Amino acid sequence: MRKQEKDEAPQEKIVMIDVDPRKNWQNSGITVTPEMRINITHEKGKWSAGHEFALVDAEGYQFQGLRRRYPSIALGALIGRVGNSKVFKVGNYYEIDGSDISGNLFLRINDADDYLFDNQGSITAKIIVQW
Repeated sequence: MRKQEKDEAPQEKIVMIDVDPRKNWQNSGITVTPEMRINITHEKGKWSAGHEFALVDAEGYQFQGLRRRYPSIALGALIGRVGNSKVFKVGNYYEIDGSDISGNLFLRINDADDYLFDNQGSITAKIIVQW
């Protein structure tokens, strides 16, 4: 990839992805490279981690649910990973800037794999990619 000239504005791409809480890792269609800056925001929608739970935004639940796939992150939170890298909480906003990781960007709800079937709703994430 060529370096930006002094007066050039960064190039930008915006991707909207509907994240289904009933599915495991979902490919955003974006391949992350170190020179990219990526902002992921919760654009709209709510979801639940099961019929017995209220609908919430991408931050997930305030209480400590037992069914979390990743225990250090709130149940029901929007989570992400790049390739096979460490999982991170996206929530309502997350930024990847100057990362040394590369690969496809995946998103999902933080819920145990065996309990995805009873989840409801969906979240639309807005992903802004600059390079």
